[in-house]
Amino acid sequence: MINVFANIFLIKSNHKIYQRINISFVGHFFKGKVKQLYFHFIKMRVSNTGSSFFALETIEGYFRCCGVLSRADYTVQSLGWCDAKEIHLEKCAPPASCCPSGLDCDMTESYEIGCVKKMAIWTSDNTATLAGAWVLIWLVIVFEIVAVAHSGSRSLE
Repeated sequence: MINVFANIFLIKSNHKIYQRINISFVGHFFKGKVKQLYFHFIKMRVSNTGSSFFALETIEGYFRCCGVLSRADYTVQSLGWCDAKEIHLEKCAPPASCCPSGLDCDMTESYEIGCVKKMAIWTSDNTATLAGAWVLIWLVIVFEIVAVAHSGSRSLE
């Protein structure tokens, strides 16, 4: 989806190489930001922050994914999901939202694909719907601006 919007913005450029570099940069930049945000939410989930717990449960359940890039993200000690002993003994269990049944499971039974990749696939598959929603939102904003301007000019009369 990011590539589509980048193509729209760069459509007037005659340099194909320039377009490809910019499209790759834009896509990489936003994907990197999503990864950082998701890692941050996992760290917040470990500290029992309610909103991050709900957000990750919802995302992992809906997209049937686990972690940022893969289920192995929950075995990274710096995130704090599992301690060093659990990781060493391979006893680190993912959150229940990573499990197909929605109940506790071990790492080998959890979803393998990470949520960033699943979300990228979903946005790519639903580009037309997302673009339509984006246009609709802008139309509503323009309508509100016109309505406010019109009501302001009527009150001055």
